[in-house]
Amino acid sequence: MAISAADIEIVVARLRASGHTVRPDGRITSEAAAELLGISPKTLRNWRSGKLPPGFPQPFDIRRRVWYRLHELLAWIEAQRDEK
Repeated sequence: MAISAADIEIVVARLRASGHTVRPDGRITSEAAAELLGISPKTLRNWRSGKLPPGFPQPFDIRRRVWYRLHELLAWIEAQRDEK
């Protein structure tokens, strides 16, 4: 099932209400990604160190900061739900 624009806006509003920034290009920080996923930032750091779950979106660095693409994370979450 595809993620709708309305669903993305709901998630963006929730992240912003929690004090996170969602960049215009859809980037979010690792802290925001951890909150979205319902895991600790430490778990997300461990995943980045080589233990990423299958199909998990690849993070990227800009100026020594780790970022995730919101739409990729939402698609991964949706895929996990579809598998169950």
